[in-house]
Amino acid sequence: MKRILSTLLALSMIASLCTPVYAAETSGANDGFPLSEGLVEYLATDKDELLMNPNNYGYMVLVENLSSNATSSVLMHSADELTGTGLTPGQEEYTRVLTDLMISYEMYQTESLSAQYADATEALTHSQAEFDNLLAFIEEHADEELKTAASNLRTNMKTALELKLETSAPSSGTDPQAVNGQFLTDDFISSLMETEEYSQNETFRSFVLCALFSRTNANYVRAFTESGSSQDPLPLVYVNQPGKDLMKRLQELTAFYEISCILQTQLSDLASEFSSQSPSVDSEDIAEKYNFYSDFLIMCRTHGEYYLYSIAALNEDLLSWLGVQNIEEAKQWCSQKYSKIKEIETELEKAQAPGIDYENLVTDAYSKTLESSGKTLSFRIPEIHLDSPEVEQINNDIYTTMMAYVEEAETLDIYSLTCGNASYEWTTCGDILSLIIKYDMHPFTEAYSNYSIYNIHLTTGTQLNTETFLQLYGMSKEEYYETAKMALGSYWWDMYYDFTTQENLSDTLIKIAQEQLTTTMSTDNIDGAKPYINANGDLCIICRIYTMAGANSTPFSINLAHFELSPYYSETIPSATAPAAVTPETAAPTPETATPTPETAAPSVTISEEEARAIAESYWNFHEGDIAEETGFPLGVQMQDSPPSSDEYRFALRWLVDNSHWSTLDAIYINPTTGECRSAY
Repeated sequence: MKRILSTLLALSMIASLCTPVYAAETSGANDGFPLSEGLVEYLATDKDELLMNPNNYGYMVLVENLSSNATSSVLMHSADELTGTGLTPGQEEYTRVLTDLMISYEMYQTESLSAQYADATEALTHSQAEFDNLLAFIEEHADEELKTAASNLRTNMKTALELKLETSAPSSGTDPQAVNGQFLTDDFISSLMETEEYSQNETFRSFVLCALFSRTNANYVRAFTESGSSQDPLPLVYVNQPGKDLMKRLQELTAFYEISCILQTQLSDLASEFSSQSPSVDSEDIAEKYNFYSDFLIMCRTHGEYYLYSIAALNEDLLSWLGVQNIEEAKQWCSQKYSKIKEIETELEKAQAPGIDYENLVTDAYSKTLESSGKTLSFRIPEIHLDSPEVEQINNDIYTTMMAYVEEAETLDIYSLTCGNASYEWTTCGDILSLIIKYDMHPFTEAYSNYSIYNIHLTTGTQLNTETFLQLYGMSKEEYYETAKMALGSYWWDMYYDFTTQENLSDTLIKIAQEQLTTTMSTDNIDGAKPYINANGDLCIICRIYTMAGANSTPFSINLAHFELSPYYSETIPSATAPAAVTPETAAPTPETATPTPETAAPSVTISEEEARAIAESYWNFHEGDIAEETGFPLGVQMQDSPPSSDEYRFALRWLVDNSHWSTLDAIYINPTTGECRSAY
């Protein structure tokens, strides 16, 4: 069945290829534009044309030609008869696609609400109001099923907001300030399933289920937009009905196509209206509307191309339509599509903040080079160009502190210095400016770098604390701490594996190593870490590694987006009687050199590692290849400790978040003699 459908769709695609996936990009005379001119200049560039031209997007070309080409229509009709479904979306597909767009919009655009509003209730109300504006607009301009889906969504979103605000009311014991600024969070969607409205209202229940599914889709699309060519296609939904899955994907593409057409028309009208206005309050209102609807059109473009890639990736007969030969080339095709969309999005973001000169956002306030005795020391002091009292104070503090070091360096003998430079780098990501100052100036005998980190909210000109920074970046506090713990532990093990596994290591050194490892991975240490975004857009931290030599601890820059989990990763230093047993996978019992006493004897082991793993998998009802229903993330059971380095086996149930790192869901201990299980928490 799937083979027949794939062949029919491939023929349909080939029959529809009267237009290339990318039409020739127009080349405006203006490669850039004065940022202060904002939207006026943006509309004069080729970026606006690239966003608006449907021929630049594969999903638009495919749906347009499938619906207009006679041969394609006949073939698709045959496919419809085989699957019992139609190519035209129903309310379920429209609701799912609209919810996808709103959740993605919230992830990327409204995470800054928590920084802009003092009260989380205001942020939630504003977020829902924006969604209602979009749905009201779609309802007004759509036909039939899409109109009904938008109308029902408006009602259900209003109900959801009322329930959301109830959970943050003072009477509930929850501080509104602590409520997540996002509206449709995973926890909130799950909580809606426990409500009376969910059990009694079929339309509301359908909305909640669509929202749950859309969270998974949004996470996959986000992984695609953040991880380059390493993204995976969307997971299969109807795994036992591949033909139906294929048709459902095409229905969703059609829904994105119809919504895109509505948004394109609106943006064209707004651009014409804006261009005809003299500077006025009306012009400002038109510009705000243009920015609002263009954000959603960009979401449509990103989702549409990713869904098209997913269709082709899951049906290898269709790869040739994309002009590729295998799945890896298809991933590259998809990444290239997004990079073009990202360029458009970046230029539009600049237009939305016309007062910011992104090219000169941070410049040298002072620079000096000292040369003596064949050595050169270089100092650069940064200045942030944002108009806010807090940024002005930050600039003053940076200048005063760093100039003191420069003046001290001028009085010292450079020949005796091992280091003495000061530099900085900066980058922007969404509404975040990260400024990283690296200096080796005091004391001058230190062999490592010191850092100062400043994360600034571009819209408000205020300094971000870690919690607000993570909200803007789109990572939960729990995921941040789990990832930082694994990264810090891996870094420590890569530094000290050889040291901690050497023969005849004393009990005193083992104890010290355990203390240093535990402190490195501790919550208190991560609390003191400073997150920032590097030039590649990766989330990094400056955090202390507690060392075995020299200073008790040293600050290091750790990349949380791209680190390799150490093969020796563990929270426990191996005992002196088993120096090689760093991880269960590499552990091997070491013969005892003396007869153990009852107090020091290793636990009796009658259950093998394989048997313990089988017990753990049975405990969680885990099977190889399982994925989490709520997120679509792959699941895995991993051993974390085992005899003789531990009295018990320890296994963890984890899921692979965004195809980038493992996160622990649950953990258990297994008695190596009886096989009994107990929770690790």
